[in-house]
Amino acid sequence: MLEIKWLDDKQKEFTVKQKGIKTRAMRELIKFYTKMEKHEKAVAEGTEKGRMDELQIVDEMIYLVADMFNDPRVNFDTILDSIDFNELMPTIEGIFEKAMGGDEESK
Repeated sequence: MLEIKWLDDKQKEFTVKQKGIKTRAMRELIKFYTKMEKHEKAVAEGTEKGRMDELQIVDEMIYLVADMFNDPRVNFDTILDSIDFNELMPTIEGIFEKAMGGDEESK
């Protein structure tokens, strides 16, 4: 089960839950991980080819999360404007982990 939480305009917690993700979203997540492996290799080798800047990485992660949810309320701007900075990476990483690990409850 995927889940994302944020604070609405009135500072009330809002949650969207979803069972599973579409194949297209999983495919994009795999492409992202492949791109990140190339980035990490380039950083380790000290080359520019394959490197990404931090803003590009964060933006891609936010877009990936938004695309995983079928709810139109979960979009790039909502994530950017409604999730506290300190919670952004744990939220994204948690969603990625659940997506890559599958949904144990549905098995």
